[in-house]
This record gives sequence, C-alpha cells and structure tokens, in this order.
Amino acid sequence: GLIARTPDMYLYEMQEELREMCNVEVSLLTIWRALRRRGITRKRVCASILFLLLS
Repeated sequence: GLIARTPDMYLYEMQEELREMCNVEVSLLTIWRALRRRGITRKRVCASILFLLLS
C-alpha cells in the first residue's frame, strides 16, 4: 500500500494522497491513530518546520 511504497511519507502527505486517491477528508490525528494502532511509528517534525512545509 501507500506506506510500503513510500515509508518516509509525512502524515500530511498521506492526507493529501487519501484526498486525491480515495476522495476522502481525513484528519492528521485520525491517520496518526490508525498507524499507531497498527504499530507503525512515524518520524517527528518540529512545529516550525511543519509550519513552513504547510504554508
């Protein structure tokens, strides 16, 4: 799936892919919780860098 193809993908990138591929709006928190339930950890980005990436 999506994580297997690009394991270094950020949560906001997963959100964009879900929007484009499945036409669904999912919050970042929902994505994070789903990954955590499956034991998948993600890298962290400090808030200032995340702000720059999203603006």
